[in-house]
Amino acid sequence: MASVSAATVEPSSPTGREGRFEGMVRQYSRLISAVVARVGGQATSLFREDIEQQVLIELWRQVDREQRIDHPSSYLYRAAVRETVRVLKRELAREASAAAP
Repeated sequence: MASVSAATVEPSSPTGREGRFEGMVRQYSRLISAVVARVGGQATSLFREDIEQQVLIELWRQVDREQRIDHPSSYLYRAAVRETVRVLKRELAREASAAAP
């Protein structure tokens, strides 16, 4: 087995947790966007980026705690649905309280 010397590793290349996180973001960002758009529809159009960022924050917390994610696509799908529904409920409650006499 060949060893990797410090000279062959670029200092800017992410390793460990950061590398896993960045790889998952690259691989699953389209899934997250699609789920948010499908679940939230037009109602979440103003909040889509915020919802997607919250899902990525949740992912980072799992990776940072070195929690194993056995099925990343399922995990991120559920996280995107959960966050979208949470935002929709919050916005509906905000609109209801603003419309109340």
